[in-house]
Amino acid sequence: MPRKPIKSSSRKSGGNQQSRQIIPNESTSIVDLSYRNITDLKSAAQIKPRKCYNAARQNKESSKYEAKTIKLSNNLLTGLTGVEVFIQEILASPSNLTWLDLSFNQLQRLNGTLSPSASLTILYLHGNKLQSLSDILNTLLPLQKLTHLTLSGNPLEAINPQYKSKVITTLQTVTHLDFALVTKWERQVALDRKRCVTVAKQTLKRKPIKHYFI
Repeated sequence: MPRKPIKSSSRKSGGNQQSRQIIPNESTSIVDLSYRNITDLKSAAQIKPRKCYNAARQNKESSKYEAKTIKLSNNLLTGLTGVEVFIQEILASPSNLTWLDLSFNQLQRLNGTLSPSASLTILYLHGNKLQSLSDILNTLLPLQKLTHLTLSGNPLEAINPQYKSKVITTLQTVTHLDFALVTKWERQVALDRKRCVTVAKQTLKRKPIKHYFI
């Protein structure tokens, strides 16, 4: 007698923040510093990471971790001052960092640089207090390998209703924004909108609106 198919026990994602996130595969080593009440990055490297199934191995000689992922979610960070030093202090190979989770903090500005993270492909910034889209774009523009980015749950959503369009046209390597695939249609619409805005600005510069009859 044939066996009945086993029903999936997966839950619906409604209201579950983590269910929508990408889960690191087993080969990805992690330094998990989430839920540690960290307020700044200057002392974060001295905090002992949480234990997890794929926790990174610590080098006995350098005390640094062989990891490609750092989780700093659910802390009290307000900025990224000292992030360069932090990454260099905690990772044996800073240039190998591919995933940085800064979600659910108190970040107001990205007042730092992520230049040691040239290989960064995934960056979580959702659930913070970020307001300046230009600050974010200027900081992330040098990350030429960034493909996954989250910005939802920040005040910038209300301040810049078209923020997704600006992100898509500025950070053209991003293929997934706020846990959703950036479709060809969305990218084309964003580019068309950017061109229209550019033409409008150039037109108004040549002939201010006071010259038009309304």
